[in-house]
Amino acid sequence: MMLLYNLLLNVTLLFHPFHVSVCTMHYAEQDQSIQITLKLFADDLEETLNNKTTTQSQQTYIDVLNPKDKAAITAIISTYIGQHLRVSVNGKPVETAFLGYEMEDFAMWCYLEITGIAQIDQMEVENTILTESFDDQTNIVQVDYKGDEKSMKLAIDNPSDVLTF
Repeated sequence: MMLLYNLLLNVTLLFHPFHVSVCTMHYAEQDQSIQITLKLFADDLEETLNNKTTTQSQQTYIDVLNPKDKAAITAIISTYIGQHLRVSVNGKPVETAFLGYEMEDFAMWCYLEITGIAQIDQMEVENTILTESFDDQTNIVQVDYKGDEKSMKLAIDNPSDVLTF
């Protein structure tokens, strides 16, 4: 199933009439952590950040595709993702650490981690990334916990879901 989602995302990258992100969460048992990879369109994120942060007092354009100050852009992206990707494990909210990002053509790969997770019985994910800018935004979340792979399709009318392991 993960292959199908990755194929869908790669085809979408060629034509880009769709608004989609893919968030993959992998439980690393040895590290007791959840390693997260988030792939989204950088131009969509740029549009969203500029729509969200442009105020009368701040007219600075946020250039994600060609940043002049990568540290400042990284902080903005980290804050945005932290506000729009929320995870609870076993009924308790957990904090995601933003590790960084890299660009691949017009796609952006963001890397995050959740530490201190000994076991997952239940995981709730709320993903509202880019939904404030695009009504058709689909956020696919794939979770791999000890070889048990499950997926969810989140959107503006269904921003969260719960998986049980």
